Amino acid sequence: MLQIKDITITAKQIKGELILFLVCFLIGFVINFIAISWYGSNWSELFTSLHYVIVFGLFLYAIWSGIRFLLLLFKRIFQKPKTKTV
Repeated sequence: MLQIKDITITAKQIKGELILFLVCFLIGFVINFIAISWYGSNWSELFTSLHYVIVFGLFLYAIWSGIRFLLLLFKRIFQKPKTKTV
């Protein structure tokens, strides 16, 4: 019979992921800021288009998570198997 292992997510891992999402959100916010200043739009758009910035931040986070997953997958595929010593 198969046993299910417990998965433990530490506070450090959660904090790291939140910081990563915050960086993705800030990148989107800066891009929005630059676009508003470039096209001479109304500065109220900085806050009225915040939902687009959040979605863009989630998109960046998903892209970055996919890249990290692929790197982890390649690392595990090409890693030498561990040998047990008795």
